[in-house]
Amino acid sequence: LKIEGWNVVISGHSHKPSIGEIRGILWLNPGAAGPRRFRLPITFAFLWEEAGRPCAIVHPLAE
Repeated sequence: LKIEGWNVVISGHSHKPSIGEIRGILWLNPGAAGPRRFRLPITFAFLWEEAGRPCAIVHPLAE
């Protein structure tokens, strides 16, 4: 579903970091910056606009 003016979906419940694009919509899960869970990495994300399009990167945090 694409809503006019929105082109990013941010979710985080799973604690699993991911970045993807489906039909022009950026899907971002920054992971979790708190205590480790489920053997997943501790991460955070940067989100910015570049040339009118959303961009994101996930960074690991040192434990």
